[in-house]
Amino acid sequence: MTPDAARRAGSRGIVVGRPITQAADPVAAYQHIKSLWEEPLNE
Repeated sequence: MTPDAARRAGSRGIVVGRPITQAADPVAAYQHIKSLWEEPLNE
């Protein structure tokens, strides 16, 4: 499940590991995942 889908499904937090630690640019990967999580909910 993507971070934005998890949030829409009611999650209050997520655990992310490999998508960040195995990324060529871990900081960019973190920032992208964080931006997905922070997207406004379209309800």
